[in-house]
Amino acid sequence: MEAIFEIQRANTILKVYEDGVSFSRTGIQKVLSGSPGERKIYYKDISSIQWKKSNALFSGFLEFVVIGSNAKQGGGLFAGTDNENRFTFWNRDLPTMEKIKDFVEKKINEKNGMPTSEVKSTAEQIRELKTLLDEGILTKEEFEAKKKQLLGL
Repeated sequence: MEAIFEIQRANTILKVYEDGVSFSRTGIQKVLSGSPGERKIYYKDISSIQWKKSNALFSGFLEFVVIGSNAKQGGGLFAGTDNENRFTFWNRDLPTMEKIKDFVEKKINEKNGMPTSEVKSTAEQIRELKTLLDEGILTKEEFEAKKKQLLGL
C-alpha cells in the first residue's frame, strides 16, 4: 500500500496510509530505539491525537494516543519528546502537518462511527454552550457540567 503522506524530520519518517500511520527511525535514532524497521499503528488502535502547532520559535508535534502504550507526558519543556508515538516537526512543515492531522482525525472519527462533516471541536461546542448560557437556556450548573464532560474532567 502506498503512503498518502510521507515526511521526515529529526531522524524519524512518518507515513500516513489509508488504514493507519507508521514510524521509521533513521540514523542514531534507529540505533537508540532498537527499531529494526517500520512500526505501524492502525486507526482502530488510536484513541485520540495530541497536537501542538509550531511557530517561528518552537517546533510542534503530532502525537498518537494508543491505549496500552507507554506514553510519556507532562513534566516540563522536553517531556514526551522521547514518546515513540510522537512526531516533532518544524514550522516550515506546518501546512503539511495540518493536512496530516485533519486526515488522521477524519479516519479516527470514521472508525468511531462519527459523521465527519458534523464533528465539531471541543472549543466550538463550548462556545455554543456559552451562547445557550448567555441566552438563559442553560443554567450555570448545566453549563459547567457539560463543559467538564467535553473537557474530560
